[in-house]
Amino acid sequence: MVLEAVTPYNYYRFTAARPGDAEFYGELMGRIGYDGADKPEFTEAAREIAPTDQVLDVGCGAGAFSVPCAGAYRGIDTNRAAVDEARGMGRSVHCSAVQDERPDTYDVVTLFQVLEHVEEPREFLRACLGCLRAGGRLIVSTPDMDGFMGSVTNEILNYPPHHMTWWSTDSLRALIEDCGCEVTKVWHEPLRRDHLRAAFSALLWPRDEAHLTESGRFRLVELWAKLLARAAAGKWTQVPFVKGHSVLMVARKRK
Repeated sequence: MVLEAVTPYNYYRFTAARPGDAEFYGELMGRIGYDGADKPEFTEAAREIAPTDQVLDVGCGAGAFSVPCAGAYRGIDTNRAAVDEARGMGRSVHCSAVQDERPDTYDVVTLFQVLEHVEEPREFLRACLGCLRAGGRLIVSTPDMDGFMGSVTNEILNYPPHHMTWWSTDSLRALIEDCGCEVTKVWHEPLRRDHLRAAFSALLWPRDEAHLTESGRFRLVELWAKLLARAAAGKWTQVPFVKGHSVLMVARKRK
């Protein structure tokens, strides 16, 4: 497995690696659960959606964005366990691939923490944009490698089979614009309290070319990071020069 830069967008991709399948994600989500509807990126995205908008949420998991979304919501995911969970909560979520959706149908297409999971991001994004009407809006979020995620060591879920690609603000913008959209908004997630430990760890022991370590010194760093995070959690979440977990972009499909 090799991490290589992909031109002209300058994102990073893992080669000779397999993405997670439905069984992998069923087991993983069974252990860590699906994200709730109170994510800051959901709140930010919901501001861009009107009640009259037709919304397609691609790779929606259990459909948590349907809660803050004001528009007519349709979520799709290929993970049957996630779809079953969503439908059990009465959410409009369907087991479907984006390539099977009707073209030129939606006012808004959302991709929350999805692009980093696919092997061919450009082809996947173009398929998503095919569902969008001319002048419609694309909303995309990914982990932000300009923030602490770009430096944190031993972040297992940032590697295959979970994450296949890594994105910076510039690389995400370059891909979106090349696929025929105009970026109208860039939002960086503030550092959240549940990410303080990882942020402190990244400051104390930045990731090197090894990416992973089992050294005793690193275990001591992790202990200090946990103690600092515990002390800071009740007071503030801003660490100087550290961005939060994710970047979100809003773009308009060119006519």
